[in-house]
Amino acid sequence: MASEISENISSLNDSIQGVVSGAEQSELASRDLAQLASSLQQQVQRFKA
Repeated sequence: MASEISENISSLNDSIQGVVSGAEQSELASRDLAQLASSLQQQVQRFKA
């Protein structure tokens, strides 16, 4: 019984680490996308002028 609980906790920990990793990757991708959007906006403003 204790072994099963330990395995479940370990599995839960692995799942949580995967979620954290995914969230970190999403944050980086969001920052990159925001920078690209800003750059594109600046280029469009130059084109309009």
